[in-house]
Amino acid sequence: MPSKRGTCLYYSQGQLCPRGLACRFSHETRIASIASGKSPKRSRKPKSSRGGSGPLQEFFNSYHPFVYNSSSSASSEFYRLCDHFHWARDGPDREDAHDTFKDALVKQFNANFGTNADDLTAWQGLCALLDVDPIPDELARCRRIVERTHVNLVDLTDSFTSGKRVTRFKSEGDLSEYTIEHARYFPRKNVHAGNLLKHLLRHIHNPSLKRGWRRF
Repeated sequence: MPSKRGTCLYYSQGQLCPRGLACRFSHETRIASIASGKSPKRSRKPKSSRGGSGPLQEFFNSYHPFVYNSSSSASSEFYRLCDHFHWARDGPDREDAHDTFKDALVKQFNANFGTNADDLTAWQGLCALLDVDPIPDELARCRRIVERTHVNLVDLTDSFTSGKRVTRFKSEGDLSEYTIEHARYFPRKNVHAGNLLKHLLRHIHNPSLKRGWRRF
């Protein structure tokens, strides 16, 4: 993970960095620890959807002959899927597909970042995609940074696979306008949501928890 000397979070753990050559952290030196000299534990390691794998890829692959573009927003690809099959807006085919898509989106978040809200490495992974530098080595500090950042959760999930930087908005209002304009809504409640995602969604839909902080 990126240490205070700027080593990439994913590269240091021997994992595929989602940013590749565009990553601004070092890929030159592998490290086995943070300040403590021990690798932080996590319940699940991030997984990339590159190479045709991952919940979102599997969802779109089930709708042959539609071809999923993983470099595009998952939400945009879902709407393109609907247009491809000419599904009516309130029709049963579209509604069934949308329910399955929401499951896949949540599962993709879990695969990317893990499910444990008390996992330091999971929060550091989120900080890495938000271009936080240096990345804190304390759980509470990582949480505060992520919780006070206005980002779209669909974009955050997409970023792990696409390598695109996540847009950070100056205010809740700016984020809200963006979310509505691009229709990028993350499922509020889903049976597959892990504790990490539930923690984020709790703050998103209860802005009073963080002095008006909110994300979508």
